[in-house]
Amino acid sequence: MEYFTFNDGNKIPAVGFGVFMIPNDGSTY
Repeated sequence: MEYFTFNDGNKIPAVGFGVFMIPNDGSTY
């Protein structure tokens, strides 16, 4: 699984073509 790291340090899994899954811990991007 590929992860994207944002400037604020949050990481989210990326599924498919540019489809982002927001983690259940409430992190935003």
